[in-house]
Amino acid sequence: MRKLLKTFAMIAVLTVGIMAQAIAGGLVEYKASGAIGEMPNGLVGKVMTSVSTDVDRVVDEINEERLRKYEDIAAKNGLSLSKVQALAGEKLINQTPGGQYYQSASGTWVKK
Repeated sequence: MRKLLKTFAMIAVLTVGIMAQAIAGGLVEYKASGAIGEMPNGLVGKVMTSVSTDVDRVVDEINEERLRKYEDIAAKNGLSLSKVQALAGEKLINQTPGGQYYQSASGTWVKK
């Protein structure tokens, strides 16, 4: 139980960092436009099938950074990477503002 609470705390700190990263990297703009959405695995994905190379770049950069952070949290807490990603994904989807997209467990994009 303690380990899980510690993990939740680390993910809370992580999401603050992700939000700062998102503002700097253009993610906020692309999420607001509906081009990018949050996924249950804690990564972002392209909602639209054809997007600009800038959107591709932002998705790749954000996901690489998130994965590095998730791997660090998993290693420090003795958890699997998939568990950390699922916890982060749930938190990020819950924080997604209305009008933006997230991916459901079935893989479909849903406008919140």
